[in-house]
Parts: sequence; structure tokens; C-alpha cells
Amino acid sequence: MNKFYSYINSAIYNIRHNKAYAAFCIFGTALTFIFISIVLQLTNDLVNNTAPFVNADRVIYLDVDFKDRKGQDIGYLTAEDVPLLLNNIKEYELYAYKRGEWANIITNDKLISSLVTFVNGDYWKINEFDFISGRSFTEEEVALKKPVIVFKKSFVESNFKTEEILGQKVRYQDILYTVIGVVDDYSSLAGGDDQVWIPYTLDQFVPSGDSYLDVYILPQKDIDLDEFKDKIVSALKFFYKNKSIDIDIDRDDILTQQEERIKSFGDNKLSYGIPLILLFLLLIPAINIVVISIANISNRAKEIAIRRSMGASMLSSFIQIMVENLMLVIVGTIIGVALAIPVASLISSSFFSGGMEGDVLLVTNVDFLTLIFGVLPLSLLFTLLSGGIPAYLVAKGKISNILKGAFNKKGSIINRFSGIFIEQVFVFIIVMLSIVSISIAVDKYNEPGLLDTDDVVIFGYMATNYSSKDLDD
Repeated sequence: MNKFYSYINSAIYNIRHNKAYAAFCIFGTALTFIFISIVLQLTNDLVNNTAPFVNADRVIYLDVDFKDRKGQDIGYLTAEDVPLLLNNIKEYELYAYKRGEWANIITNDKLISSLVTFVNGDYWKINEFDFISGRSFTEEEVALKKPVIVFKKSFVESNFKTEEILGQKVRYQDILYTVIGVVDDYSSLAGGDDQVWIPYTLDQFVPSGDSYLDVYILPQKDIDLDEFKDKIVSALKFFYKNKSIDIDIDRDDILTQQEERIKSFGDNKLSYGIPLILLFLLLIPAINIVVISIANISNRAKEIAIRRSMGASMLSSFIQIMVENLMLVIVGTIIGVALAIPVASLISSSFFSGGMEGDVLLVTNVDFLTLIFGVLPLSLLFTLLSGGIPAYLVAKGKISNILKGAFNKKGSIINRFSGIFIEQVFVFIIVMLSIVSISIAVDKYNEPGLLDTDDVVIFGYMATNYSSKDLDD
């Protein structure tokens, strides 16, 4: 234990006397783990049961563009179809409807463009939204066509000046709605960009004219998921058989909400893209810190050599250097994790705000299991990558050569790592060129002319329920 304390005291002493080096390591580590935390949290939101979609791995998501055996489209399910379909499936607890419509909401003489989502009462039971004020609407209110509305927190903060949002009146499609609840923000990767929820029975299918619904079915807890998928396939075949349609569908076409997310994002991106991103996020900053660490450790080489000449082992010399690096990495990691959500919010508001599908929220909450099993191992790996090489080179060096100053002479270890520094210069140049290229492209996009859309209002018309033979008309 005394030896451990001596390592700590030595590390603190060197940090206090090498403030510039310590600041560089902490800043580089913090910057690294800001983005690592964001990537890990986004991956967690995508592949796990992240709130509010706590049943994503079991909820069956029916949004299939059904086809018959000849490959012809046979349409989607409507609200009238679903009860008939579910008559042949007994092993389910709840089912929910969902449909989105891009439209305008009027409040306080202000016109707000938003994605409006129509759902039933059981939608709030399948998912566990965190209501920061008010409540959800019930199945009874849906059946009675009560004009009630629920907002997302970020939508309220962007469009309402008052904090007393409950009871406020808003107008949508000539119906006056009463605000009864506000849900907390959640990651867009977890469940889309919904911001406004209304009972589906008040849906007028305007302006799109589409009458189909996404259907979510929650099976009973004790039923096997594959068996339940088979039952859905059988129910769909029986349902369409009564319409004289031979549907082409099997178990692989029936996906859970979680499987649909992963499919939309791309299996290969998760399998190869995320690990590569994490590798580059670790490797490039680590190499930068290695270069600085070698210069810093060269100042301590004689100190380490003297300790070794007095009986210190190679392992204890290695640990002594690594403890200092570990302390700097831990501080930088804590700062990086703490700044992850503010930086993610800044990125969301700067680059993904106000799109046609609504504001995109990247990270809203940090999952502590992600920190323990994701960030912590990566921070230890980063410690080894950034400090292990310099520590090893000094610890294993010959005492006589180090005392003679061989560690700093021409042809020494520092010069052997000059290639790393040159490589970092090239990386910096490439990154700067990429940023400049993107900036030029954005400037060109915003130039006056056909691409100048700041003051342009778009009016659209969508023809519905037409077939290929009607295209000329």
C-alpha cells in the first residue's frame, strides 16, 4: 500500500510541474470521450430497450408493404382491418396504432409546422413515456374522440413562451385541442421524431390522404417470440385469403420494433462501422498523446534510471509512469462523459433542427451501464495506447545509456517516432481540407438562385389511391 501511495504522490508531483502536458492530455482525452460516449449511447439507444420503448425487443412492428404471390402490392392495414386480424391471434396483451402526418398547428396566432402522430390509448401502455407534466390520453378518450393533445418537451420549449402549458388550446385541422400532457425528450434513434400526439380517431388523413396505420402488437410474457411470429403469419394469410388474396409472407418478414430499427440503420454499419469509428476515435488522439508523452518522459528518463539503479524493477518503473497517465485519462474521461449530452444537444440544434421530420435528438440521457461496460474499458485501453508505449520504452531502457543522455540524442527513440508526428500533420491537413470542402459546398447550397429556399413556401398535392394505369390521368 505504501508503494501505491508513492506512485500517486510521484504522479501528482509531476502533473503539478508539467501543467501544459497535463492540460494537453486531459483536453485530448475529454474530446475523445465526448464523441465515444455519444457513439456508445446512440448504439445503446438503437439496439436495446431504451426508455420509453422498453418493450422494443418483443413488440411486433407491422409496417410491411404486403405483396401477393405475383409480386403485386396489396396495400397496408387500416384501423378496420386490425381487429379482424387479431381475432385469429389470442396470445397478445395489447396492440397500438400509430400514423404520422406533416401539418400545421395554430397556437396564439402562431403557425407551427410539425409532424403530428396519431395513436390509440394503448400506445401509452406499451411504451413507458416519462410525463414531466400532465398525463396521456386514455382508450376511452380515444373512443369518444376527445380533442386532447400531448407534446414533447423540446417542442414546448421551442414553440411556447409559457411554462403553464397544460390546459392551453391549440388548433389543428379546424379542431380546438386541449394540452393534457408533456413527455420528456428521448433519442430519435430509439423511436423516431414524434413531437405531437393526438387520438387516432380524430385523424382526417389530411393532407396526405393515406389511411394506413403502423401496428404494434405486444405478445404475452410467457409466449415464445418465434411462435408468436408464426401465429401472425398464419393470421395474415387467413385474413387475406378471405379477400381472395394469396399473400407472400413468412416469419422473416415479421420484425420486432428493435429488429426494424437495426434493419433501417443497417446491420453492417453496426457490425463494422461502429467498431471502426471507436477504433479511430481511440487511435488518432492516442497517437497524438504518445508523441507528447515521449517528449515529456524524456525529461524524466534520468529520474527513472536513477530509481532503477537503486533497486526499482522494470515493472515498478512502468507502473510509476502509467499511474500518472491513468490519472490524467480518468480526469479527461469524466469531463468528456459530463460534456457528452451538452455537445450532443449542440450538434442536434446546429445540424439536425427543423427538418421535415422534426428536430432530431441524438442523446438525451446517459445510460450508466453503458458507462460501466463501454466507457470504462475503453478508457483503460486508451491509457495503454497513449501512455503504455512511452512508459515501456523508458522502463526497459539501459540505465547506463539513459544516464548518459542517449534517450535524447540523435537516432534515439524520439527520432524514431518522428514518423508518427509527420503522419499527424497529414491527418490534420486532410481533416482541414474536408472541413473546407464541406464549407464550400454549404455556401454554394445557400447561394442566391434555385437553391435559395429561406423565403420559399412549398405547396404540395398528393394523388392517392391510384394505380399505374391512372398515371396518364
